[in-house]
Amino acid sequence: MSGLTKRDIQLFVDGGFHTVEAVAYTPKMVLERIKGISEQKASKVLIEGWCMLVEWLRIHIDFIQHLNSYPWDSQPLQRCMPGEAS
Repeated sequence: MSGLTKRDIQLFVDGGFHTVEAVAYTPKMVLERIKGISEQKASKVLIEGWCMLVEWLRIHIDFIQHLNSYPWDSQPLQRCMPGEAS
């Protein structure tokens, strides 16, 4: 995230937020209670966090669509499936 310093990130970690998801799903007023995080910084981090989550979701959807186009009954993949004989 642009505009975040190592100190900002450390403030979030010290506040108990260890992932982008944790920050993105937290109400802004809760983030503002973290000592050193301003209302403006909390707003920016929430917006950037949600943008990252949307991008990750798009990537996962593309990946799932790619997996759905793969012939899962192919011989090489059958060896990788749990419970299948090698």
